[in-house]
Amino acid sequence: MARGIAVGLKRGYPVHTMKTAKRHYGVTKRKHVVNDVIREACGFSAYERHMMDLLRRGLDKKALKYAKKHLGTHKRGLAKRDEIQRALEAIKAAHAHLGHHEQH
Repeated sequence: MARGIAVGLKRGYPVHTMKTAKRHYGVTKRKHVVNDVIREACGFSAYERHMMDLLRRGLDKKALKYAKKHLGTHKRGLAKRDEIQRALEAIKAAHAHLGHHEQH
């Protein structure tokens, strides 16, 4: 640590060391439940609905490019595309499940 003296082993201007940022350790159970409730209440945003349309038409690469443009990075784009694909599968499964009950 510098002592504010211009000579010696510990010479230099005294500065405070930067505090390290808190690490992000993924989504907790509580946060996951909160996200699910928000998604159920608010639905999907306009760009997410557009991505759904692209994915329904089989345009996975275009959906990724669109997500990257909106979210800024490749990694976030991939995560969003996977999230939307899972949502589409869940919707499809729910419709199939409802249709199955109507037949009986």
